[in-house]
Amino acid sequence: MKRISRSAGGGTGLLVFVLLCCAPAFAASHRDVLKVIEQLEAQWRTAQLNNDWATMDKLLDDEYTGISTTGQIQTKEQAIAARKAHTLVLTRLTFSDVKVHVHSGGNAAVVTSIADVVGSNGGENISGRYRYMRVYEKKLGKWRIVNFIATPINDRMPK
Repeated sequence: MKRISRSAGGGTGLLVFVLLCCAPAFAASHRDVLKVIEQLEAQWRTAQLNNDWATMDKLLDDEYTGISTTGQIQTKEQAIAARKAHTLVLTRLTFSDVKVHVHSGGNAAVVTSIADVVGSNGGENISGRYRYMRVYEKKLGKWRIVNFIATPINDRMPK
């Protein structure tokens, strides 16, 4: 005797129903995360230009790890100390080609961009173009920067 299962069709209908009902909520929350991260990037840029280490302290996670253009690893404490000592000074910072990628169900975001920088670090000129990646994580309801890496853009690279 041949058995006919009706659950396959019913399951598909339920899946379509769930997707149609939940997709707008997911899209809205995704857009909300993008907006928050874009605002945080603007706050970070302003803090960098104004040497506002107090704002930087709020935005950086306690377990932050940054990798500089020279390959040096920097903790949150080191990043803040460099700002307090005016070791790192930026006079111009503009971003282009900014992309925000939301991950982990809206609890993490990766920002990639090109930064045009005019400034110095320890008296050395660091002006130039850099490709960077900054990683944000939402912990206990607050977004924090957990990782950062930057690399100089070689002008001879194909575009």
